[in-house]
Amino acid sequence: LSNAVIVSPDVGRAKLAEKYASLLNLPMVLMHKRRAGSCGSIVKVIEIVGDVRGKIPIVIDDMIASGSIINQIRLLCEKGAEPAYLAITHPVLVGKSLEYMQDDAVRELVVTNTIPVPEWKREKLGPKLKVLSIAPLIAKVIAKIHRHESVSEVFYHDVRG
Repeated sequence: LSNAVIVSPDVGRAKLAEKYASLLNLPMVLMHKRRAGSCGSIVKVIEIVGDVRGKIPIVIDDMIASGSIINQIRLLCEKGAEPAYLAITHPVLVGKSLEYMQDDAVRELVVTNTIPVPEWKREKLGPKLKVLSIAPLIAKVIAKIHRHESVSEVFYHDVRG
């Protein structure tokens, strides 16, 4: 991980990316983008704040739907970054997203099972796709609720070290 960098794909994810960067003791890069076109489907990156040359990007985001994030990943590679890891919570994966995730600029797509990924999508993405179960997290929350305990500690991480 010493050669990695946490990437926030937009300003809205900056706070979360900053927490990951702090937890992992890694630098953070921020991508500033604008959406255009019908329903904001066209993404144009305005600026990359931070150094990605020779780094392995770990992109943190809440959802991947159309796969428009590929434009940002390709730009990171154009700026000298290695192929990226994508850590995405909700894998909607519609339209051309499966095709985009097969791009050489994507090293691995790590998602949770908050949205089921059908077998045919798993087969199409092959070993690039890793699906993590949220069952242990839900089990902890249910156990705490059953014992009338606070669930906040399940979600809280002290990033001060």
